[in-house]
Amino acid sequence: MILLFFVSIIFAIIVYRYDPKAKSIRWGVFLLMCAALTGLTRSIVDTIIPSLDKYNMNFPSLNSFLIYVRIVTGFISVYFFPWGVLMHSIVYSEKFSPKIEKILAYVSFIPILFMLKTTIYIPDIKPDFLSMLYWAVPYIIFACLLHLYAYFTEKNPYEKRTRFTTLSI
Repeated sequence: MILLFFVSIIFAIIVYRYDPKAKSIRWGVFLLMCAALTGLTRSIVDTIIPSLDKYNMNFPSLNSFLIYVRIVTGFISVYFFPWGVLMHSIVYSEKFSPKIEKILAYVSFIPILFMLKTTIYIPDIKPDFLSMLYWAVPYIIFACLLHLYAYFTEKNPYEKRTRFTTLSI
């Protein structure tokens, strides 16, 4: 999982350097950062804490800090990913005005605020996957449909190929 963390960070940097002003690129980088945080979250539990235990370096304050980092990165990686997928599809499809995109970004963020209350944090983060079914699944389905719509309505052959690649990813 540490490899996922580093590879995602490296890809995020490469993608961002490609065109930092493009909104769809920034949302793609956001998704890569969610993947990186997923790798970091799993690495803390699977690799870092066991390694510290093995070499008797697991101090209470360090352990508390790592658990706190795991909770924060776990929350972000689980709950922000569906929102990022939806927002990437909205921006990438180019079917909405910038004003509507901004409104959708704020409105579609609301379920994440509710997840702050329904998630169990202590002793370790336990995401509320049942509640996520009601908003995350529709977000991802709508994002896929929007990518499909953008692909099938694209007239430019080069852009159509690019949209197919993005849709495939």
